[in-house]
Amino acid sequence: MSEMIQRVARALAQLEGHENLPTLQSAYEQRARVAIEAMREPTDRMLSSGDSMMPQIARGEDITTGYDALREAWPEMISAALEEQHQ
Repeated sequence: MSEMIQRVARALAQLEGHENLPTLQSAYEQRARVAIEAMREPTDRMLSSGDSMMPQIARGEDITTGYDALREAWPEMISAALEEQHQ
């Protein structure tokens, strides 16, 4: 099981007041997988948010590799996705 699926499964279980329930683990992992799968295709707002990091990358500011760029851009992209519901 991937680390991200486990993180999301734990968050879903905690949201519903369940922690450390091995009998429900499989159900939460399945829900987590479905939730993550739904995020596979980024929204335009997410792409725009991630793209905002590109000038910094081009100038070499604080970001030295593509990996670093992704680490910087991903939280911004997720924040953009979460903010979309309020728009």
